[in-house]
Amino acid sequence: MKFNMDSSFHQGLTLFIQFVLLNVLFILTCLPIVTIGASVTALLAVTTKYAEHQDAYLIKDYFSYFKQNFKQATAAFFSLGLPMLFLFFSSIFWFAFKTILTSIIGIFALFIAAFFLLSLLLSFSLIGRYKNTLKQTLKNALLLPFDNPVKVIGVLLLPVTIFCLLVLMPGMKLLLFVFGFSFAAYCCSFLFLSIYKQYLD
Repeated sequence: MKFNMDSSFHQGLTLFIQFVLLNVLFILTCLPIVTIGASVTALLAVTTKYAEHQDAYLIKDYFSYFKQNFKQATAAFFSLGLPMLFLFFSSIFWFAFKTILTSIIGIFALFIAAFFLLSLLLSFSLIGRYKNTLKQTLKNALLLPFDNPVKVIGVLLLPVTIFCLLVLMPGMKLLLFVFGFSFAAYCCSFLFLSIYKQYLD
């Protein structure tokens, strides 16, 4: 039997392997912690490019985006990531008192933390796609949720859903390490493209 290299099965298998390798690469480049911003930016940039054109070289382009956006992505990570973490741990602190007032404060802090997380993801996507100053990028990332509430909430739901699955179903960790991050980024890419399209028309 002749093996067809151009068959849909072979192409699909090749793409799956690339997404698995991309996922592993993303995890490895996140390990130093301070490189998380550049890693997420590169992941979103390459998956968005593939979602839009389907001609991206996932692994090769990942390294390119990681290198060229490292400084700005890292600055965005600390600019929005640190307030997000502070608010998240602050909410845990307030919830610990178990009173109505402190619970309200905790919910408010958690809500603002979620807003910063959403803005952080948007900033990574913007950095990977558009050339702009850090100040303007952060401004756009903070304003976009108000202009596109439904679509950007979808962007936030993906990482939150993954986190919940990990907590409720420990077996999901294997899938996450195999292709979870790259697949989630690919799904988010369509939402990002939908958001950006309305500003280009």
